Amino acid sequence: MAENTRLKELATEIARLKDLPAEVCRIAEAMERRERELQKWMEHLTLREQDAENRFQTLESTLGSLLQTKTPPSTKPPPFQVRNVKLDFPRFDGTGVLQWIFKAEQFFNYYRIPDDQRLIIASIHLERKVIPWFQMQNRANAFPTWVSFTRALENEFGPSPYECPRATLFKLT
Repeated sequence: MAENTRLKELATEIARLKDLPAEVCRIAEAMERRERELQKWMEHLTLREQDAENRFQTLESTLGSLLQTKTPPSTKPPPFQVRNVKLDFPRFDGTGVLQWIFKAEQFFNYYRIPDDQRLIIASIHLERKVIPWFQMQNRANAFPTWVSFTRALENEFGPSPYECPRATLFKLT
């Protein structure tokens, strides 16, 4: 009888082993389905990450440009306001560059004109030999800011460090 019991156990084990490949196939198919689902999720998350990164870069560049163009807050009291006061923007013909820059900056500060608009306003008020110089430099995008424009003006039209006004006075005879 013990043999018969052992034989039944072996038969049961053999039947179970025969069903094992089918079970392994079902498990493998389930794993493949899970893997495909995970792959879809990974693709979805990658797209969302790229979208978030693009948004962040756009936001960062916008913030950077806003910080560059924003004029610093003035701690001075607002200028004395007289109604109907109209200040004329000075014209520049290539002479007196330092005085012209000073007057232009005073105009911009009075009307609180942002840096990105200053160059456009100034370019309209250029005259004579300054116009062709500005056109040539502007085509080369030499002036990204008002500060770079004023430096270029000083270099081109400003007094030379080698000029000596005293020597010119002595030559007047």
